[in-house]
Amino acid sequence: MTTMMRTAFCGLVVASLAMVAVSLLWQGHPPLTLMMAGLFCAFFAIGVLFGNLNAMAMLALGKVAGLGASLIASGSSLVSAGFALAAGRLYDGTTLPLSAAFLGAALGAFVPAEQAMRAPLREIEPLRIS
Repeated sequence: MTTMMRTAFCGLVVASLAMVAVSLLWQGHPPLTLMMAGLFCAFFAIGVLFGNLNAMAMLALGKVAGLGASLIASGSSLVSAGFALAAGRLYDGTTLPLSAAFLGAALGAFVPAEQAMRAPLREIEPLRIS
């Protein structure tokens, strides 16, 4: 999982950098085929990341998996909605804000994911009230 995650993050960063470069080269209005190719690569990497990151987040939650899954889903929804609102405010009619948002999200998510992978795994125990 960790190898797939690192590879997918690297692919997402490379695809995002390529989209930023293409957007800058064509003043924010690149050819549709180039932008679609970049988006295809980025979304492929995101698809690989979603499954692996969710599985890795659930590793320590064996005994409280139901609660953990709901907290992870709601937390990721809140973070993604906030990021999407912020990125959407930057829209100026070109593809540059979208490309920069992909790059910012990739770099911003890779750092905490890498730190989490290096931390020791501790099993989460449910609180027993008698």
